[in-house]
Amino acid sequence: MYEAYGLALQSPAAYQGFLQSTVPHWIEDTRRLALDAGCPPERVDAFATLLVAQLRGLLLDLLTTGDDERVEDALDLLVEGLAAEHRAWAGR
Repeated sequence: MYEAYGLALQSPAAYQGFLQSTVPHWIEDTRRLALDAGCPPERVDAFATLLVAQLRGLLLDLLTTGDDERVEDALDLLVEGLAAEHRAWAGR
């Protein structure tokens, strides 16, 4: 995935389809799941964008450093935050 991003950013004309579709597809899938889970519509775009960015960042960190334990701890923290956010949605 990151190799594809790198190639696309270096040659945007050649990879226009990838650049125009990859992020929107991830966001749209996450957006739909978040709405199904009760995310308020007025927050869903920001929520989906933040979640996708966090997951991509953690994966890049893991691939770069190989520090499984630290990245897993960060993922656990993310999941805890998502659970708290979901509880807040349920309490609305």
